[in-house]
Amino acid sequence: MGIKRHRYVRNEALMKLLLIKTSSMGDVIHALPALTDAMQNIPNLEVTWVVEEGFKDIPSWHPAVKKVIPIALRRWRKSLWKYLRNDEIRQFIKALRKEQYDVIIDAQGLMKSAVLTKLARGKRFGFGKGSTKEPVAWAYHCPQIVARNQHAVKRLRELFAKSLSYTEPTSIPDYGIANYFNPSAQKTDLLFVHGTTWPTKHWPEAYWIELAKIVTAQGYKIKIPVSNPIESQRAEHIAAISSQIEILPKMNLTALAKIIANVQGIVAVDTGLSHLAAALNIPTVTVYGPTDPNKIGTMGQHQIHLKTPFACCGNRVCTKTNPSQIISPPCYTDITPDKVWTNLQSLLQ
Repeated sequence: MGIKRHRYVRNEALMKLLLIKTSSMGDVIHALPALTDAMQNIPNLEVTWVVEEGFKDIPSWHPAVKKVIPIALRRWRKSLWKYLRNDEIRQFIKALRKEQYDVIIDAQGLMKSAVLTKLARGKRFGFGKGSTKEPVAWAYHCPQIVARNQHAVKRLRELFAKSLSYTEPTSIPDYGIANYFNPSAQKTDLLFVHGTTWPTKHWPEAYWIELAKIVTAQGYKIKIPVSNPIESQRAEHIAAISSQIEILPKMNLTALAKIIANVQGIVAVDTGLSHLAAALNIPTVTVYGPTDPNKIGTMGQHQIHLKTPFACCGNRVCTKTNPSQIISPPCYTDITPDKVWTNLQSLLQ
């Protein structure tokens, strides 16, 4: 009886699942393989996904998702009273509670997602005691114990399997979105994903410029996406070395994903677009400084992680930089453009 209280008992009827996974881009993409597992084990699955409005395109690419409920937590917390007064938050709650779901899975494991899970109508599943940094097990009818010291994709596949009563697959993760963009069989260009959030996750600009020289000398064209003025300035410095480099205009996520799906290879830093590249099976070399690729790195086919051997501080702002260092942050000193190019060549071949 104890086991049944902690699992969903399937039948042949339509199974309505509400998935809570709001942000960030990489975290949302990490949930896709678990959703593919569930779809393959439960053919009558119909998924509604609650996701941050900036990432609402991503769930719509997956065949199991029938409805997306956007949430604007990032925008609302800047002016909570404004959005309470204009009824936007109440309308979201109304949409969240409109349906009765067979299963609700909180795949975020944070207090904010636990509250959303509690508001929704249905049998609630999520991470059990000790499985997350924040105490969230109180929000669920059926908390699941999932080991923390493993990759995020693996954690979510385990959470879904335990919640929905099937054996967790050991196969390579299938994100389920690669065919959505109908990629071309002829791919020639490369993409440089240079923008990210933490200052310490940025590979040095001088390295990007040197890599661009190497790549264009080999006859490749390069595309560079930008999303803010700082990224635009860096992209202009890189593009200045060759007419073979194109700075992409700002575009929505679906349009950018279509471009990613049709490049031959990518060099990236630790950011959401590197995870999107992995989900689309694009050969990618990703450079890691303060973050751990064993826990949050890109996962999939044709992926190479270059992790610094430097004793990195692991912080958003570098604490080990000093004026005598030529390369900053210093953790990237040994991840040279030549090294990146050699690894990218091995994938392209």
